[in-house]
Amino acid sequence: MQSAREYFDYLNHAYVAVHKAKEDLFWSTYMGTSDDHAGFTRAEGAYKEFIGDPAKLARTRDELSVLRAAPPSQERQELLHGLGGWLAKKREIKGYNVSKKV
Repeated sequence: MQSAREYFDYLNHAYVAVHKAKEDLFWSTYMGTSDDHAGFTRAEGAYKEFIGDPAKLARTRDELSVLRAAPPSQERQELLHGLGGWLAKKREIKGYNVSKKV
């Protein structure tokens, strides 16, 4: 279960970092307080690469499989819920070409 916890924590922290960078640049360019359109394009590309990474999808499925076989516990339920949310996020973007380099 330790591996699942560490991976879940990694996903959450890494997602916040790439999402915040993209959002900060989006709003600053949208509101005209910055002209860093190239920076926004790079940040958006990094975000799309993060959420569209097939290795992350495979690892998420692997961790869920291990968790499903583990004895019931509160931590197991929380991790099943959390990693299940990441799996749902991946399904949400299915069909969206996130591999395109921007």
